[in-house]
Amino acid sequence: MTEVIKPKMMDYHRHLLICIGERCSPNGEGQALYDTLSAKFKAVGLNAGDFARKA
Repeated sequence: MTEVIKPKMMDYHRHLLICIGERCSPNGEGQALYDTLSAKFKAVGLNAGDFARKA
């Protein structure tokens, strides 16, 4: 039988997930939260670098 190799997640100090889809927040609260936090992160320089992602 073939061994299954699972992907590994890198260690992190902070991690934040915000669902912005209609199933998560039909009234747009998720998108509003994302937009607010995105602006705040950009203002303090946390929006760039190797680990800054929007998936």
